[in-house]
Amino acid sequence: MKDNYAAGLKCPICGQPGVRDLFRVAAGRLPRSIRECGPCGAAFLFPPLSRVERDALYGKDYFNEFYGRANRKILEAAGLGLMDKLAPLLPAKGRVLDVGAAWGCYLAAFRSRGWETEGVEMSAHARAAALEVYDFRLQESLLSAPYVDGSFDLVLMSQFLEHVPDPLEHLGRAYDLLKTGGVLYISVPNFGSPRARALKQDWPELRPGEHLFFYTRRSLGFIVKRAGLRVLRLETPRAVVTREGCAALIGGAGAGALSAAINRYAPWLKDIVRRLAGACREGEGLELVAVKGSR
Repeated sequence: MKDNYAAGLKCPICGQPGVRDLFRVAAGRLPRSIRECGPCGAAFLFPPLSRVERDALYGKDYFNEFYGRANRKILEAAGLGLMDKLAPLLPAKGRVLDVGAAWGCYLAAFRSRGWETEGVEMSAHARAAALEVYDFRLQESLLSAPYVDGSFDLVLMSQFLEHVPDPLEHLGRAYDLLKTGGVLYISVPNFGSPRARALKQDWPELRPGEHLFFYTRRSLGFIVKRAGLRVLRLETPRAVVTREGCAALIGGAGAGALSAAINRYAPWLKDIVRRLAGACREGEGLELVAVKGSR
């Protein structure tokens, strides 16, 4: 399917014609567009970025802006939360592969509960940071990593699949690496959300160049099934209303006092605020859980 992506006339996921331009975007040195496949719903950046252009995106600044100590602790906690969420499908202890591991925060969470951990990260800077901070030796590429087929209980692809030019090939490799009954977890931005469709090239999660593929419920489910996995769950997580969220909603200070006043005098108002926040933010992400069955 790589040739289809390079040519842009057929879908790089399903191989069918029927690809159309949605809108123009700025990415790299060439004029580019977001194209969408009618038959399967896949959307992608065209023409694709060169390897040199892609590598230039993931330097030291890309990660250092986010992976401070405080944010690492938040991500480690999120990794523990993900373990709890997937627990009914997993052994108490097993072997996990994080594809797109960045500094290895999720792997640190799994290691703290006795799991064997492996990871893949395309950025040389992030791999070096993972070694320094967590003592993780990450592989550069899933497609060339020397892992044994059928050796993992869980493969994570959190905010990864939108970054690679060959997602179907990566999913096929994930299928091979999973044990029978093993679990694949994917999270991606939701290109099918009302906000994404309304804002088009101004959607904050579009990030063309950094993101090469753009997924909806339909296209994400299609590509995972095409790779041979059985989808158990595909959902858009709802927003959680917090004091910090209220502060953002009302424009700054006083969110704590506002929340306290609502709780004391008008608890019924909490549901209205929650619904409003949900209407603004629900659907911005997609989460998929799939399992490898026996052929």
